[in-house]
Amino acid sequence: PEVVDKNSSRRKTLLESCGARTCITDAIISTMLSQNTTDKNSKAAFRSLKKAFPTWGDVESCDEIFKIETAIKVAGLAKTR
Repeated sequence: PEVVDKNSSRRKTLLESCGARTCITDAIISTMLSQNTTDKNSKAAFRSLKKAFPTWGDVESCDEIFKIETAIKVAGLAKTR
C-alpha cells in the first residue's frame, strides 16, 4: 500500500507537469507538440490530432503520414514532429 500510494503520487505529479493530462500518452504527445511553438498553437494541434484520430491506435494504424502532419501543422514543424 505504501508503494502504491508513493507511485500514485509520482504519477499525479508527472501528469500535472505535462498539462494535467489523464493519459500518459496524451501528456507525452502534448509535450512534444509544445516544443518551439506557443501554447495556443500546441493546444490547437493536439485538439486537431485528437479530432482526426480519436484514439492512439488510430494514429498507430495510419498508413498515410501526411494525414498526421496535416492534423498537427498548426504547431509548425509537422514533418519533424
